[in-house]
Amino acid sequence: MDLLESTEARITGQPGINRVGSGIALAAVLGRAPQTGISAWVVLLSERPTGNTRTAGPALQKVELTVGVVLAVRILNDQSGSKGSSALQAARAAVRDQLYGWQPEEAELPYLMGASDLVKMESATIWWMDRYTTSIRRRAAQH
Repeated sequence: MDLLESTEARITGQPGINRVGSGIALAAVLGRAPQTGISAWVVLLSERPTGNTRTAGPALQKVELTVGVVLAVRILNDQSGSKGSSALQAARAAVRDQLYGWQPEEAELPYLMGASDLVKMESATIWWMDRYTTSIRRRAAQH
């Protein structure tokens, strides 16, 4: 299981979250029309490799990763928006409780919180993204 799959598995089944999926590209996720309720997608947002840590042998680099959890909250018949806002906060807390401080098997550091943003609001849907950061090590193949 890779880092994104293990992250998806970690948040699957959390209270209030109806669906968890993969997002290959953020634009593809945001183009989906969510069903009523709360949906979540795990998206790799960035990889930032540092320099080679070896002076001999295959290259070894630390790679800092930013993973986004995109939440779509769609509550019909919510004129004031209060139900949607409450559902969003509860879903964010459930995801944060599972990811913040948890270390995926593939990572060398536990997830830390990154920036969070409102992505868009349309068609009775609130789109929000919370970012989490961690790092892995990548070794070059022996040539």
